[in-house]
Formats: sequence, C-alpha cells, structure tokens
Amino acid sequence: MDNIKTVLVIDSDAESLAATGSVLESESIRVIRAASPADALGLMEGDLPDAIVLEVMLPEATEGLHFTWNLRQHQDTRLRDLPILLVSRIHQTVPFHLSHLDSDWEYAPGEFLPVQGFLDKPVGAEALLEQVRGVLGLGVK
Repeated sequence: MDNIKTVLVIDSDAESLAATGSVLESESIRVIRAASPADALGLMEGDLPDAIVLEVMLPEATEGLHFTWNLRQHQDTRLRDLPILLVSRIHQTVPFHLSHLDSDWEYAPGEFLPVQGFLDKPVGAEALLEQVRGVLGLGVK
C-alpha cells in the first residue's frame, strides 16, 4: 500500500475536478480533490500528495499561477518541491505562452514557469496519464 501515489487535483469546476479524479483513480492513483488553493493548502497540511494537477483559471482569475509561485516560495521544502502540472483553457483566451513548450522559446523546463508540465483543456485521458506518470516516476504503460 505504501507504493500508491497520491495526486492533489485543484479545480473550481466540479465536472473537471470529478473527471480528472476519475481518470487518475482508474490507474490506481489516490486522488485528493480541492476546489480552491485555500482548500488545497489545508488538505496538504494533513495529507502530503506526490504531485499536483492545477487549473490555472480559478475563481480569482489566474489564481492557479499565484498558487504556483507561492508554493515555490514555501518554507517547507516538501511543499516547495512538489511536481505541478498546470491545466487550462487559457490559451484559447489569451495570446501569451505559459510554457516554453508552446513555441520556440529558449527556456529549459522549469525556467519559464516553475512547473513540470502544461496541458491545454480539454485534456485527453491518455495525455493526462502520460504527464502524471512522468512526474510520479511510474513510467509509460
């Protein structure tokens, strides 16, 4: 039971939260669900996840970005170093890039935005699982 990985999913959209959680649970990944960064922080204090899947656009606009930056500054290195995968529809509404992978940016992973990956919504189950397996070190199925 100790080898079961836990992912914290943060999304204010109940349907997206449920769908993402279901996909991960189908791979025997334990899921903690939070509708806001405040809820997530409270949950992480008692149940440290192995990774985070985080929606960028939350009730306070780009609150997911602020959560990322704040977590990366946290005094607890266990929280500060958690792998984060961002998911969003933001590229459908704004022209800027959140990841060096989106264009010809000359940034290495983690230099542009301190996350391990970015997925555009709607996210397919296989794309999500591939990214999550990667950050959890579970390998490819």
